[in-house]
Amino acid sequence: MFSIPNKLNRFRNEIARFIAAGDYYSTPEGVVLHDAMLIQGKYRHYVNGRLEDEGYNLVVDQGRQLMLNVALFTTSKPAALYLAAFAGAYTPVAGLLAIGFTAAATELVSNTEGYSETTRRTWTSATATTVGGTTSVGNTASLARFTIITATSININGFALLDNSTKGGTGGNLVSAYRLAAQRTYYNTDKIDEEYIISWT
Repeated sequence: MFSIPNKLNRFRNEIARFIAAGDYYSTPEGVVLHDAMLIQGKYRHYVNGRLEDEGYNLVVDQGRQLMLNVALFTTSKPAALYLAAFAGAYTPVAGLLAIGFTAAATELVSNTEGYSETTRRTWTSATATTVGGTTSVGNTASLARFTIITATSININGFALLDNSTKGGTGGNLVSAYRLAAQRTYYNTDKIDEEYIISWT
């Protein structure tokens, strides 16, 4: 899941050296290594089969450390990754951790006023592909579905990617978080499909 794409394997030592030297910086579009390679993530948000919002996420410090430790060092790869929805008018920051995500962003955790699925939704990635010099991996073929359940309506402001499946769970790692362009209101039985793609250029 976090393996560096084949075309980057030969640069493993260089990537590790850039990170160790602090030769990288974050932009709204992703992380730039050595002023040359851009690593970025993007969310696409579908409602009842129609694209409603898309934008670049914030890969938080904890997520970058996890990816680098798995790809370049000896940390075990998480068994799976999961998407969570949040209701708070919260703008993610780089220092946000999994332990504080639920409280800070007001994660939707109810099975009766939120979404009916009992856990955060699984992010099922496909094999990485390369097109025009950009290598991407994501859940394009298997979107993560949230089925809204509510007596009236609920608001959603954003989504996050974590390695803990438990709604409201504070263990594990937060990889990324994304605030929608505007708060959205949903009603009973609305179906939200979330797509998350990570790419290297």
